[in-house]
Amino acid sequence: ASVKGDDLVTKKTTTLSTALQGSLSGVLVQRSGSAPGASASSIRVRGITTMGNSNPLIIVDGVQTDDIDYVNSNDVESISVLKDAAAASIYGAKAAAGVILITTKRGSKSDMSISYNGEFGWEIPTEQPEMVGVTRFLEMYNELSYNDNPGAGFYQQYTADQVKNWVKNNAVDPDNYPITDWKDMILKDNAPRMSHVVSVNGGNDAVRTKVSLSYDEVGALYNGRKFQRFMLRANNDFTIIKDILSASLDVNIRRAHNQRPVYDPFSDIRKMPAIYPAIWENGGIAEGKAGANPYGYLNYGGTYNAWSTQLGGKASIKLTPVKGLSFEAIVSPFINYTKSKQFKQAASWVLKDDPSVTGGFLDGYSTTDLSEGRNDNWHITSQVIANYAATFAGKHDLNVMAGYENYLMNSETLSAARTQYELTEYPYLNVGPEDYQTNAGSGSEFTSNSFFGRVMYSYDDRYLVQANVRHDGSSRFARKYRWGTFPSASAGWVISKEKWMQSAAPYLSFMKLRASWGMLGNERIGDNYFPFMALLTFNDALFYENGAIVSDKTAAQRVLAVEDITWETNSNLNVGVEFG
Repeated sequence: ASVKGDDLVTKKTTTLSTALQGSLSGVLVQRSGSAPGASASSIRVRGITTMGNSNPLIIVDGVQTDDIDYVNSNDVESISVLKDAAAASIYGAKAAAGVILITTKRGSKSDMSISYNGEFGWEIPTEQPEMVGVTRFLEMYNELSYNDNPGAGFYQQYTADQVKNWVKNNAVDPDNYPITDWKDMILKDNAPRMSHVVSVNGGNDAVRTKVSLSYDEVGALYNGRKFQRFMLRANNDFTIIKDILSASLDVNIRRAHNQRPVYDPFSDIRKMPAIYPAIWENGGIAEGKAGANPYGYLNYGGTYNAWSTQLGGKASIKLTPVKGLSFEAIVSPFINYTKSKQFKQAASWVLKDDPSVTGGFLDGYSTTDLSEGRNDNWHITSQVIANYAATFAGKHDLNVMAGYENYLMNSETLSAARTQYELTEYPYLNVGPEDYQTNAGSGSEFTSNSFFGRVMYSYDDRYLVQANVRHDGSSRFARKYRWGTFPSASAGWVISKEKWMQSAAPYLSFMKLRASWGMLGNERIGDNYFPFMALLTFNDALFYENGAIVSDKTAAQRVLAVEDITWETNSNLNVGVEFG
């Protein structure tokens, strides 16, 4: 299955993962929401393939990437999906759940050209649920109480006068008889969005360049939330010695900012009854329902900001000493840095008779707290590939490929928080009290080495045979169980090229029988990067010592070692027919 990049752009989505929804057969893309800048919650190729991680491997221009949304839809030339094991096996350990291959646009031999595309629009909800009126709500609440306890009568919670006259009393005494349309107060009718893309393309026999710079901004249906993103991709191809030596240098940068209130109103605005006030007539924040006030939470409960920066690239050099034989070396580094800051602020409500007097704090928002996170990780992919392709006697096509790949990853996380701020306008850790601070951190490393090879043979484009093998080693397993070998094979027969078939079925332009078998290995079998090692969990605890309470470090072995754990294998057998 495949799709062109231009078809994905027409979907007008901010992220590439959501643009794939409904675009490829056999690929299930699920979304848990449509927040600004939201990615697909899951992508599955032919469903669930393991009890562990079933995410497909994402390959961009031949190199693995962590997230499909690091690629802009405007930069995509095409996307194809490898579903069966024979096709995916050459990509190794992380291909057990399928492979998504992304090819980005490259420069062409032409005069230098500059293009600009700008779009402005609005995102409009297709449907919003309608709520019952106040009178019907009061009746239904009384019905609920009556069904639980018929002996107490029908008007257990609200009197007959309240049910009958609530709407009329609201006109003269809205503080004691509120009618609050929470949806109308909080949600807007639409969310604005805009996108700008500037592209430069051109080159000559020696140098070809494709550069694109884009900016996207998407608003939300309520105040205080938006998503902003800059993306830059530059693909450069160089011909150093014609037909002998060539090189490429690709660079991509992504910077995104996600801003939102600490509180998400979507659930509560549909559950909060209209008989509770959001704002008093004097303009002050009301108590709501026993301190629960979605309007107050949203506008005065603080903000959350997240920034992410990704810098990636790929450099390759290719030598073709003789016709049909080539050697290519590739190195692809990637750096990912994210930062988050949540400043949850104390939010209070005031008395309806005197807006200068605080009645209390909104439920769950009695203190001002700050929490921050820093995550950075990097990985480097290095490859060496040799390829030989030749045609013999005009009908025999042979292609042989062999290669080596190394993948090295390092990741660290850091978090810190302080609570009960007295200076509520300064979202910085050093402003908070030292008596109420916490911090945590973690780190991980991982590496893998792989040897792989492929042989393809075709006779007259009629009989097709392919064999692959991959030998993978992962640092996640103990030395004795570290390596796994995963073979695959496929064969095809284009029957429509047989003379007897052309005579028997001249109306059939193409028909092909094909079969494949393959074994894939999966190392992503848990959150622990080293399951063959026992792990200690460290913590802090309070002890009573010499009449005083002291804090000390504790340790416990909570993860046992499983030394003989090794690759999870996935075998696939596919038989099919293509005709048209």
